[in-house]
Amino acid sequence: MKSPPACGVTEVDKAKQVFSIHPLVHAWVCTILKDSKATQASTLQLLSLSITWEDEVADYAFRRTLIPHIDEAYTKNDMDSETAENLADVYSEGGHWKKAEELQVKVMETRKRVLGKDHPDTLTSIADLALIFQSQGQWNKAEELEVKVIETIKRMLGEDHPDTLINIANLASTFQNQGQ
Repeated sequence: MKSPPACGVTEVDKAKQVFSIHPLVHAWVCTILKDSKATQASTLQLLSLSITWEDEVADYAFRRTLIPHIDEAYTKNDMDSETAENLADVYSEGGHWKKAEELQVKVMETRKRVLGKDHPDTLTSIADLALIFQSQGQWNKAEELEVKVIETIKRMLGEDHPDTLINIANLASTFQNQGQ
């Protein structure tokens, strides 16, 4: 994986007659905006907006290249839940479970506070956190969240709704991994 260029380094592709603005942006951030909370938040939001969730190899590869950039700009500053969710998904997809968990907890807490504990987006964020726990082998934590999500979705959407069934399948996977 190629790391971001150092400050002041430029990239020119003479064959294609292309000059990359990427190093210029890095140089600008390094010299003018270093350590600015507003810059970090804006950078994270721009990174989040650049993410596409297509399933092509190039899309996966692009998301992986974002990880060092996210690491560089990420602090524990507040960010909107959509940005945090996108970044958590990139970290999760790249196997950076602790960072994904930290961001996904922020998403879940924000959505509980803003939308309420029974809102579909809140439930999705809880289910996503459970999947992160699964990926880390934290089966009890995953199970606890999955049971809460299933109970709420069953009450709101019914036992045969696709979202209910997907979450039941996730819980079944957790049980299987626990040997139950």
